[in-house]
Amino acid sequence: MRGFGKNGGLRFETKARTQSRKRLYFVAGFLAFLLVFGSIAAVMMYRMYQENGGSFFGPVESTQPESVSGEADSVEYILPEVGGKENFLIACTPDDHTYVEFLILLCVDMDSVTAHVCPLSPQSSAQAQGVTRTLSEHYLYGGGLQLRQAVAQMAGIPVDRYAIVTYSNFKKVFGLFGKSVEVDLPQAVEYECDTYSIALPAGTQSVNAETALKLLRAPVANADQNRAIVMGAMFDTFLTEKNIVKGSELFSQAVDLADTDITANDYASWTDALTVLARSADRKPADWVQDPSDAVFQHE
Repeated sequence: MRGFGKNGGLRFETKARTQSRKRLYFVAGFLAFLLVFGSIAAVMMYRMYQENGGSFFGPVESTQPESVSGEADSVEYILPEVGGKENFLIACTPDDHTYVEFLILLCVDMDSVTAHVCPLSPQSSAQAQGVTRTLSEHYLYGGGLQLRQAVAQMAGIPVDRYAIVTYSNFKKVFGLFGKSVEVDLPQAVEYECDTYSIALPAGTQSVNAETALKLLRAPVANADQNRAIVMGAMFDTFLTEKNIVKGSELFSQAVDLADTDITANDYASWTDALTVLARSADRKPADWVQDPSDAVFQHE
């Protein structure tokens, strides 16, 4: 193609150069169109965003059903299927470990989704390691393992694990899980000795770690019943979803405060059972069993 230069002279331009210049004009025009259209679209989208309460896709509708009571709806969990039983021996001693103050046999019964509590007398005689002694003496001479064997021999039941705490550590373990428990005492409790005193009326009341320990220790006429009530209340109150969520941490701290043969592997194997106990609507309050040879403590 031939054209004129700036000074009126001839200027020669190739066909390829002409096509290139046309493409350049087209691209520039297209970009200008995008700029104008994009600006208009942005304004429209911003207005839509404001009108729809901060959403580009219309008003946000809740996918959660409203609670009639105005409280947040609870989440429905699919709980694992858990069965079987485990028997635990719980003991408490003075801080110098010179004798056993009280003993409690606790059966966690997943078949019934509850716990059975049976206080034992530390002065009961039993045989272990070929020797007959009181339960307190078995602990003094052979420790927790021999005490566990003696209770199993005496009652004719399996005792799977034991945990022994001192007075001081009982209160610390109690404090790990909560501040108080509610107990319903059938009779007023009054007792005093050189080291402690307790005076509680009959009826429902809240007790802290210090008072709970005194109730467990007090050798009153219905001491076994009181011990079952306190231990059952602790089981029912402290085995909650909140505590299960931080269960590994609580387990580690509690084990450090006790003489026990419970291991981290044991805790891991009980995770499903603890979850069911914490969340199941079928869970029943712990009950008092007076005979350690009762069938509720038997298991495979």
